[in-house]
Amino acid sequence: MASSIASLFGPSAEEIVYAKQQEDKALRQQQLQQGLAMQASPLAQQFYQAGYNIVSGLGGLFGKPMLDPAMTKAVEIRRLLADTNANDLNDPAKLTTLAAQFGDAGYPKEALYFADRARTIAAENRAYELSMAKYQQDISEQVMEPNFKVKSTGDSVYMQNGKYYNAKTGARVPVEDLISVKDITSASTPAVSEVISIENLYLDDTDFSEQEKDRVAKFLDQYALAIQKEPDFVNKPKEVALKEAWKRSTEQGIIAKTEDTWITKYTPFTATDWVFRPELMTEVPFKPIEDKSGKFKIKSITKN
Repeated sequence: MASSIASLFGPSAEEIVYAKQQEDKALRQQQLQQGLAMQASPLAQQFYQAGYNIVSGLGGLFGKPMLDPAMTKAVEIRRLLADTNANDLNDPAKLTTLAAQFGDAGYPKEALYFADRARTIAAENRAYELSMAKYQQDISEQVMEPNFKVKSTGDSVYMQNGKYYNAKTGARVPVEDLISVKDITSASTPAVSEVISIENLYLDDTDFSEQEKDRVAKFLDQYALAIQKEPDFVNKPKEVALKEAWKRSTEQGIIAKTEDTWITKYTPFTATDWVFRPELMTEVPFKPIEDKSGKFKIKSITKN
């Protein structure tokens, strides 16, 4: 791992040596070709080639070669990073130590890199700690409000610093958009949140008025409760029974889309009307009865 880190600061010693060898080889080949071209005859070229080979072979035996500065630096960088791994590059303390080591070794550019990285990561860590502390404080100040829900969705709410928020989305909820739990649930009608859920699920694409949507949703809710008493649906969740209630209602024409007329089909901005006809329900043993208050009850009837 240290080798891969060291490679961030230039080529390795092996890469430098190989590149130097390739460069020297190309230069010697060029010099040889130029020398041969200057010879007057093939015999002279042979003598020149032989002499060149002898001189090239003896060249390495005399004198002390100069050490390449790039190779010296590559070797020293690998020595300084011998005990460094990838995780250390995210540790401000380790980075500060490396900055000092590179500075002492005479590599200011690399020392500055490690020092800057140490400061940056330390600042990021501090910012993260502060944000987490604020988050924990915010969480501790959140108190669930059991007496109210969001009027439009039925979602739970919590209070923080005297203000209400949607517990599901975190969005601020104005007081006028809250509804008391006491007003949501009653013995004879489904919860407002359930009615809203049914409307959103099945009635969004209809053109029923808001009041009519409320009636249809309550009807579907009561119909689903009745279906749950059937043997095939006893252990099924209410969502399954609601889906079956919608299916049966549309098949029987209780909830239906009237057929297109010439006007609705060819005139822009006109829509086909939807109709709600609970009186068409003939299913046995359950039949809906709407009382004077507009509430639906599913009444058991017997087959004649």
